[in-house]
Amino acid sequence: MFGLQLLQEAGSETNKGGNTASASEPVLRYPEDEALETVTRQLMKSFLGEFTGLLKPMPHRSKALWTMRRVVDDILETHKCDYNGMIDQLSLDSRDNVEFVSAVANSLFSDGTSNWCRVASLTAFGAVVCQYFKDKGKDSYVEMVGDEIALYLLTKQKDWLIDNNSWDGFVGYFRPADSTSTLMNIITVFSCANNIYW
Repeated sequence: MFGLQLLQEAGSETNKGGNTASASEPVLRYPEDEALETVTRQLMKSFLGEFTGLLKPMPHRSKALWTMRRVVDDILETHKCDYNGMIDQLSLDSRDNVEFVSAVANSLFSDGTSNWCRVASLTAFGAVVCQYFKDKGKDSYVEMVGDEIALYLLTKQKDWLIDNNSWDGFVGYFRPADSTSTLMNIITVFSCANNIYW
């Protein structure tokens, strides 16, 4: 639990709003719950499918998908061993469902702090889990993990997503010009990830 405490404290130091989109950037609004749900589910499905190689990259990716890929790749480039350690602790071979993903998400956000770094960290965790399942021949689990992450975000983090400009806020927060300092926050968040036990 010490690792989770450090994870939460480090994530609390980041911009809690995460809404840094400039006035010149187009802002998409999701006035209907259905639109936010569709975009979130499609983003997770596309990202995890492309990450694992089960889906071919789309030639015209959305900004959110492009940003998610860049951010998660950067996180995993530095902390793949930490994430793999978490996978080992979860004993995935003996699991017949993906409900543990929500348990990990609940732990990650348990202190009430929500920010884009934590959303990206949860997605990076999902990517490593999906790659593990794909490598074990459990391709159907990839979409299930994406659904579980989307469900968590759409139920437990929905108001925060809306208040922070939804996926446009994510893109704005991780703009390439500003991403170095933001990624350093993510690296800090997961530097102790191998000490977390769920």
